[in-house]
Amino acid sequence: MKVIQFIIEGEVIIEKHENLYLNQIDEIKWDLAKIFDITPDDVEVSTFELEEELSTLDATDKGLVYFNGLYPRPIVGMTCILEEGSDEFLDAMNNGTILNYIKFVI
Repeated sequence: MKVIQFIIEGEVIIEKHENLYLNQIDEIKWDLAKIFDITPDDVEVSTFELEEELSTLDATDKGLVYFNGLYPRPIVGMTCILEEGSDEFLDAMNNGTILNYIKFVI
């Protein structure tokens, strides 16, 4: 996955995890220059590739959800038996045992 960072005075202001055309990068630089009252040349752009792809799935109280589109779509046939936001849910997310709480619905 490609990462594009917009940096002002050594601080990352915006980080995009997508491919952008050169004109889109220039538009963001101009917008940042207006906001921070600097010139577009003062906005440094850094790009790099992430070695590991980020997951497009999230675990919610409605089950596993695809969140890479415009609207999150629950995966039909599975549900999470934990209440979203509960301590048990957050612990399962943090320690990687969320799959133990997935239930298949037929």
